[in-house]
Amino acid sequence: MNPLEAPRWQLAERSLSKKYRKEIWNPFIEAVKRYRLIEAGDRIAVCISGGKDSMLLAVLMRMLQRYSTWLPSFRRNPSGIVPSLTKPSRS
Repeated sequence: MNPLEAPRWQLAERSLSKKYRKEIWNPFIEAVKRYRLIEAGDRIAVCISGGKDSMLLAVLMRMLQRYSTWLPSFRRNPSGIVPSLTKPSRS
């Protein structure tokens, strides 16, 4: 990676906050507020399989933690899934 280029997660955050604000960021924030999905002291595990949906959720949670002033503090615990650790069923 070129040292002058921003890391991919920063590009994703910038894209979500600028280009996809109406389609993704605003509905995500509205749902978190409306359904009170996060409360003070919550610990949230974000599982990342590498797919687009889990990567998007990880970036949204990072942005939520970083930029929301209305939300009480919570802890985000990213974790990955390692498919090679599961043995296939041979029944």
